Amino acid sequence: VVIVRENEEDLYAWIEHRQTEKVYQCLKIIALPGCEKIIRYAFEYAKRNNRKKVTCFTKDNIMKLTDGLFHKTFDRIAKDYSNIISEHWIVDIGAAKLADTPEQFDVIVMPNLYGDILSDVAARNVSRKVRQISDCKKGVVKLSCERPHWVLWKAD
Repeated sequence: VVIVRENEEDLYAWIEHRQTEKVYQCLKIIALPGCEKIIRYAFEYAKRNNRKKVTCFTKDNIMKLTDGLFHKTFDRIAKDYSNIISEHWIVDIGAAKLADTPEQFDVIVMPNLYGDILSDVAARNVSRKVRQISDCKKGVVKLSCERPHWVLWKAD
């Protein structure tokens, strides 16, 4: 599993302020150029590395404008890569699937916050599976997996 996350926008745009004595606000920033850049990078990565599928995680059932833009951009760019399977999952369902059966994913692209959290989930899951495999087998164990916090941070 390779997780590609946008790394400059979303809730990590450092735009927070205090509205009242008891209320603070953090703004979620999602811009079309950032979406296009990171999503195209995920597909190009898949293409260069003979990956078969790119999955997009968003929460566009709730955040219809911001995550909706990310999802719509994913769907539009996916059409340029007809030889790569594309799919979308709502992030909470996708996270459960990633934790349970990471082998069903190949490349996953998502906005910054989700990518930050789920790269840690994937890293934990991979290390747990590696230990389970090592405990079960005698002798040399060869594993082919990418470094767990390999997240492809920024598409330059």
